[in-house]
Amino acid sequence: MVTDVNFNTPLNLRKRSPLREYWKTLKKPLGSVGIEQALIAFRHIDELRAKDYRHSVPLNVPALGRGRFD
Repeated sequence: MVTDVNFNTPLNLRKRSPLREYWKTLKKPLGSVGIEQALIAFRHIDELRAKDYRHSVPLNVPALGRGRFD
């Protein structure tokens, strides 16, 4: 997950757990339609390595909007 929130700071560290738990609940529904789910990794946009960018999968979900990354 590439985000403008740094989930590795002490202030935001506790916010990762609910996101990870929700991500885990999607494993069976996704698997039932043939989608293999990878582990979730949080990357702050300012700390995103080129290697991570190259291996990322862009999603286009119009209902979510694009926020400040337009």
